[in-house]
Amino acid sequence: MAAPEHLPARRPLGARLWRACAYFYILLALFSTAMYVRTSMLAPSTYGGVASASLGADLIRTTDPGRIDVWVRGLRAGSPLAQAGVHEGDRLRLDIRWNDFRALETGETFGFTRVAPGQPQHLALIVPEYQGVSRSVGNYRFAITLFDLGLGLMLFFRRRGDFAVEALGMAFVVSTITSNFPSPPAWSIFWTTVAYSGVALVPFLILAFALSFYDSNSRPVTRVEKLGYGALIAGLAAEFALAFYSNAFAYTSPLIRANVVLLIIEESFAYAATVYYFARGYAGASGFLRARYGLLLIALFLTFSLSAVQTYSFLVLKLARMDPENPLYDVNVVLSLIGPLLFAYAVLRHRVVDLGFVLNRTLVYGAVSLIMLTAFGLVEWAVEHVLKPSGRNESALLDAVIAVSVYLTFHRVRDFVERHLEMVFFRRWHDNEKHLRQLVEEASFITRPDRLRSAFVAELVRFTGGAACGLYLLEADGRYRGYSPADSFPPVLDPDEPLLVAMRAQRREIFAPGTATAIPAALALPMLQRNGLLGGVLLGPKPGGEAYRPDEIEVLAFAARQVGLDLHALRIDRLERESARAVEKLRKLEFENGLLRHMRDA
Repeated sequence: MAAPEHLPARRPLGARLWRACAYFYILLALFSTAMYVRTSMLAPSTYGGVASASLGADLIRTTDPGRIDVWVRGLRAGSPLAQAGVHEGDRLRLDIRWNDFRALETGETFGFTRVAPGQPQHLALIVPEYQGVSRSVGNYRFAITLFDLGLGLMLFFRRRGDFAVEALGMAFVVSTITSNFPSPPAWSIFWTTVAYSGVALVPFLILAFALSFYDSNSRPVTRVEKLGYGALIAGLAAEFALAFYSNAFAYTSPLIRANVVLLIIEESFAYAATVYYFARGYAGASGFLRARYGLLLIALFLTFSLSAVQTYSFLVLKLARMDPENPLYDVNVVLSLIGPLLFAYAVLRHRVVDLGFVLNRTLVYGAVSLIMLTAFGLVEWAVEHVLKPSGRNESALLDAVIAVSVYLTFHRVRDFVERHLEMVFFRRWHDNEKHLRQLVEEASFITRPDRLRSAFVAELVRFTGGAACGLYLLEADGRYRGYSPADSFPPVLDPDEPLLVAMRAQRREIFAPGTATAIPAALALPMLQRNGLLGGVLLGPKPGGEAYRPDEIEVLAFAARQVGLDLHALRIDRLERESARAVEKLRKLEFENGLLRHMRDA
């Protein structure tokens, strides 16, 4: 029996699996971020550090085949390991195989067996509270994590359904997953695996975006290239599974060492393939598209460098990627900030991905919130240290005055921030709107309807970047005639056309795909006069595939209303002039008729 036609088609299995994995990693990113906040800011005393950083020696993994042990190097006198009876050069076999790169909890027992030199001897120590530099890195590392996570989530949910943009967003989301917080041993290997699977996936997720971008802007991606990408993902899964086995069971062999080399080669190939597609696109593009390719190429190069540093740190140095004692820690922090920042700049200034109005409002209100909170904190500090209120009542009164002052200045600060942010990051948007508003202001001074119609249509085409445009006005027969409509739009609209009916009924802008119209329009803008529909403007999709932003729709709707009223006023003027001429002609005819009667009577 056939399925009812009104039921939506089921998504392909691959799409459902992708979406499930994406949501799973998003939940893990949010949870690990929350645990990181708890450890670094709310309960720092629970953090015992990573074993190699907190116990007083470097624990270097053995490389000979079989069970992986650790060599003690650089043992510091008086450290927890030294107090437990460990000596420089000892070979230790850890009770928990992955304890050398796990974030320990203050007060837990760290057990191990000294297998060389001499007879095996089991030892243990109590992990002390960590006092190293990681106690002070939480705040700015957390800020970087929030930036990467926020950017990734914005990309993923703003363009949900577009696999390429979803993949790009997930690349930033998975890079924020961390295992640098205390957890039970079984959970710690899970978090370590998830964190480094995310790191390993980053170049392949961005490669998916690169393939799609190249496919849309340069040439179609071939079936062979798609199959090659699938083979890379399958190989990555197999190689990471073997790497997980090696870490979980502390076992190594020539095959596992070769697998590490192969994994690094495949990651490097993914980097190179992405750079290749963007470099080819850059070489074959020109103008604005060339600038997009160039900026993305630099941003992605920095992002790839971050992933390479993290992979090398884990697979070769066997150190947690955010362990402050890791010699690559500073490189990690710098790349974690600069790469996404440059990518965000590419998005904001060159609109590689259409984040539109959401990014504008996020920047404006984020900056306003930061300014207001900073001002409130500074004023509060000044009151406490300069005015020094004598009692609780006086202090509460001053706080109330400060809060009211902040509230009263909010709108002024918002307008100031909005104006200057738009001039820096959204100048093209600002200039585009300025030109359209200038035409609207000048419309009432244009005296010929044909000149105003042609000027308005030309400005709409310019404003939308070349989108199809049609201006329709009500005629005496009840139909709506098109003036210089695009080839894809009809020359005349029936009054019962679904778009016209929707504009009459809702009296606002209409998104054409949501109606029953057969016209290939994206947006319909009414020209209203009291209860009547004087006409309307039909706009096709933008040539670049970008959606119309809310601020664009607002100014376009305003322009359509005002120009519609101006055209109506010109029509009224024309009718009044024609009526005056007709009256004058009638009077003349009446005079001539009276004169003839007088002559006949005479």
